[in-house]
Amino acid sequence: MIPDIDGTSQDRVKEFINASSYAIKNIHPEEHSLLEAMICTKFKGKVMTDFQTRDIRSYEQLKRELENEYLSKQSRAHLQIEFNSLKQKSGESAQDFGRRVDKLAMDLYESIEEGKEHTQE
Repeated sequence: MIPDIDGTSQDRVKEFINASSYAIKNIHPEEHSLLEAMICTKFKGKVMTDFQTRDIRSYEQLKRELENEYLSKQSRAHLQIEFNSLKQKSGESAQDFGRRVDKLAMDLYESIEEGKEHTQE
């Protein structure tokens, strides 16, 4: 059975991808579009919101986007939250704080650009 997915747990995302991949491999090719539609009914919460406006054309694209969004080193959402809450640490020099801001800004920018590449396929 394919579990529901809301994007809050990386383990749950992995379970979802594994179960979905198994189902896709073992179903008759004529049934793929029906299974892909059923898979999307498993989206809840953040995943449902994130994927409502995306143009997903295949299971492989869906899998890739889920991995990039929720299984990457740090998800784009996590990076954005971290960036928005940045504060200079006690005893941290302005130069060190600036470097930290620059690094996080670049990580966030790269994450956003990577996401654009995958959604234009």
